Amino acid sequence: MVGRDALRPRIEILGWVGFDEITDGFFAERAMLEPFGHGNPEPIFATSEVVPLRIQSVGQGHCRGTLRDSSGRHLSFIAFRRAVDSLPPPPWDVAYSPQINRFGGRARPQARIEAVRSSR
Repeated sequence: MVGRDALRPRIEILGWVGFDEITDGFFAERAMLEPFGHGNPEPIFATSEVVPLRIQSVGQGHCRGTLRDSSGRHLSFIAFRRAVDSLPPPPWDVAYSPQINRFGGRARPQARIEAVRSSR
């Protein structure tokens, strides 16, 4: 018989990083791993003990906002298929794909959240 834990999706985290490590150099190195797709998934990183500073609903069941890590650095986030009321109590450990959000003529780092859990 297969247990419930065997049916939970697993996320392979490449490493734990602080928001201060997500720099232009970080994205330059990440670009060397492209193209992403079948057989070469986007790298997923994690940051612990983050606090949401702002969260808002977008679209049907998605949310976006800003996170602060333990160093005090901020990072915008988008979380698809995660309604605001489904998020656990902060602080959080988050697994995410760092990306550049290009919108309105601006390019800003953002985290596309893949998983979130309470840090405590």
